[in-house]
Amino acid sequence: MNPRKVYAIDHGLVRACVPSPTRDLGHHFENAVYLELRRRGTVLGYHLTEAGHEVDFVFEARDGERQLVQACADLSDEATRARELRALTTASRETGIDALTIVTPGTERTERAEGREVKVVPAWRWLVE
Repeated sequence: MNPRKVYAIDHGLVRACVPSPTRDLGHHFENAVYLELRRRGTVLGYHLTEAGHEVDFVFEARDGERQLVQACADLSDEATRARELRALTTASRETGIDALTIVTPGTERTERAEGREVKVVPAWRWLVE
């Protein structure tokens, strides 16, 4: 688990203070997911697998349940989908964490990958859970 990643508490402040703010929706989306996870419990960090695949968040809910969470602004590309699933399933094997979630603006479904269940949840639904 790697604890060092930086997120902004105020998106507006970032846009006002950074000379050339990124227009990358992915960074903004990941930041929004981080803020919600932080509100729900403790973000322990992110996980970099032995193969170099990154899972955005290792999260511990207030009830003690640990989860691996990916924030993905666009899961429509098959290569992106495969990358996100590979990172989650590999990290799950390495950490023993079985609660796997991808938060995305897209549709809701359940994926099966390498014998593991991954919940794909639209951000609007996930934010109101």
